Amino acid sequence: MCSIILFGSAATATTAATTGLLGAGGAFAAAQAVPTLFSAAGALTSAYGQAYTGAVQSANYEYQAGMMQYNKKISENNALMARRASEFDADTFDLDKRRMLSRQRTGYAKSGVVIDQDTPLDISAETASEAQLERLAILYKGETQAEAYLQQAVGQEAAAARYRLNAQMASTSGAIGATKELGKGAYTQYRYGAGTSLLGN
Repeated sequence: MCSIILFGSAATATTAATTGLLGAGGAFAAAQAVPTLFSAAGALTSAYGQAYTGAVQSANYEYQAGMMQYNKKISENNALMARRASEFDADTFDLDKRRMLSRQRTGYAKSGVVIDQDTPLDISAETASEAQLERLAILYKGETQAEAYLQQAVGQEAAAARYRLNAQMASTSGAIGATKELGKGAYTQYRYGAGTSLLGN
């Protein structure tokens, strides 16, 4: 049976150095590496957390950018529909105007009034003029709504671009944070655990 050497002895001119439990290469000296490993694991975990947070933020910003693009498309479609709706309303109004003028003329004719001169002519001209102004007002309202929707679309495009930029910045920030955590862990280990540093003595 081997005897247990508690302390190692230093090398002399005639004998070699021995390693004991408490010596430079003993079992307890190896146990001192455990905190170093925990410190390294902590730095790696912290770095991973920074990178993961940056990736999640980046993905969220990309999603928001996609939603802004989608909303932009909806606004453009709303602008198109506002124009078409106003054109339809104006055409419907024109049809109603023609029916009304036709009823006016029929009423004049039944009364024995000459339609194309004097007062009946003036009334028909004024009615047609007012109807044309109403038609233009309907189209203008539709165009105004369409322009408002298009301005929304421009704002949403700008927001989408801003979200995409934020996504890039979040990704970069995550990488920088992860690198910082690794560097901080390595420095702490080197500075305060120089005897057991993974970087060497």
